[in-house]
Amino acid sequence: MPRGVDSTQAGGALRRRRFSWFLAAGAAVLAAAGLLWWRASSQRPHYVTAAVTRGNVRRSVNTTGALNPVVTVQVGSYVSGPVKTLKCDFNTEVVVGQLCAQIDPVPFQLIVDQDRAEVGTAEAQLKKDQAALVYAKIAFERDSKLLAEGTVSQDTVDNDRSVRDQVAAQIVIELTYPSGGRVRDEELHLWRFNGDHKIAALRARPAVAITIDTAGPPPEVLLIRGQAVVTDVDGIVAEYALAHHRYYGPEQGARNVAQADHPGTRMARIAVRPAWAGVLDFATRFPGAMAGRSGR
Repeated sequence: MPRGVDSTQAGGALRRRRFSWFLAAGAAVLAAAGLLWWRASSQRPHYVTAAVTRGNVRRSVNTTGALNPVVTVQVGSYVSGPVKTLKCDFNTEVVVGQLCAQIDPVPFQLIVDQDRAEVGTAEAQLKKDQAALVYAKIAFERDSKLLAEGTVSQDTVDNDRSVRDQVAAQIVIELTYPSGGRVRDEELHLWRFNGDHKIAALRARPAVAITIDTAGPPPEVLLIRGQAVVTDVDGIVAEYALAHHRYYGPEQGARNVAQADHPGTRMARIAVRPAWAGVLDFATRFPGAMAGRSGR
């Protein structure tokens, strides 16, 4: 009996262990099935619904690369110098008339002040010459009357006439800046900017007397008489540019011409072909009044 009881107990324990194994296997299968179901349900698409509306469709394109301008413009200046202020930087959007850079005006202001001083000196010299012309005319008229009375000699009257003509020539045209002058093709070419009152005066009375003198010592004076022909020119007269290049050098001459050359600029070329010329060297030939005092 005891052996039978042991066999029965052993068989029951084996069945219990088998049942536990089946139970554990069933639980594992259920867990795996639940995991598979959860994964499948999480990957299902989710739909969002909304009310139907009407509007604009927007399109956008994202890209990378370099943008090239459709139109490029070269920006330059007629003048050069140190930049005092800079108000535009690279890629700055600008409009017409906007100030981007300011060149230091001090050097140009000095030139303007110097030119104004030269103008004042020239005006003072003009008044002096006009007064001298008045006196020369009076002396010539007085001595002409005295010549008729036999009081003075013919040489005195000739001297008075020479002095009068020389002073008148100095007033008519002076070959100094800004008028300027240049000899070309046996003609003396002068120039003035449009609006100068001398242009109308020369057209009305083209007979001119011109003096060209050197500083010396001793000074030399070239006397020229002839007829002036005035021609209007659109832009800058060629001789004007040549004279600036000669006296100021290529770079400064080009800057001077650029400052005067702008849209609408008009000038007048004055051509004088000499009908008579003479030279006073103050050694062998003197002006009339000085010749009388020197005995020559």
